[in-house]
Amino acid sequence: MVAIRIRRGLLGAVAKWASPTHPQLSTVVFRGNKMFATDGHRMVIVPTTFSSKALFGVSRSDIFAAVAAQEALAKEFPSERIESISIAWDPPNDKSEGKVEFHLRPGGGVMTVSARGLSKYPDVETAFKAFPRDGTQSPVGYLIDVAYLSAVTEVVEQNLEPLRAVRVTGCGAKFGDLGERPPLLLESGGGISFSIMPLRDL
Repeated sequence: MVAIRIRRGLLGAVAKWASPTHPQLSTVVFRGNKMFATDGHRMVIVPTTFSSKALFGVSRSDIFAAVAAQEALAKEFPSERIESISIAWDPPNDKSEGKVEFHLRPGGGVMTVSARGLSKYPDVETAFKAFPRDGTQSPVGYLIDVAYLSAVTEVVEQNLEPLRAVRVTGCGAKFGDLGERPPLLLESGGGISFSIMPLRDL
């Protein structure tokens, strides 16, 4: 089993970036040493200490359930200062896509769910990078959904970064003949990357 520990608040904040309605995008993906989620309009990529062999998904609803369960345990046992969830992945075999264990409390409190296979998960990471960026397009005039900015703030805060700020790392030329602008790329001091598609012009 491959295992990792992630702060409960950060895990829950990332899960919110997965789509609540699109079946294929309602998954938080663990691929190599990255955890990422997207709803097709925005994406967050968080560096992790997982093995490079990690390759599985967990539904956002399962993550929310694990976060809620640990929050209840933290209230019941305040002296233990339970703040992080250990995630263990049992790789797939001929009978299943594998399983994921959420270890919610030292010495007990394990929640087991089915891992989600990624064979039908779109290659969104590459898709976001595929937009041409020739340096001719500035972010001036971009319309950004403020809910996305709030989501960025939550992720950075839950990662306990000393500097509550993100750097604009990229944007580029208009994409194709549709007049659509490419995503605005942001990165926090802790190495978390964000891709946000701007709204269409009013």
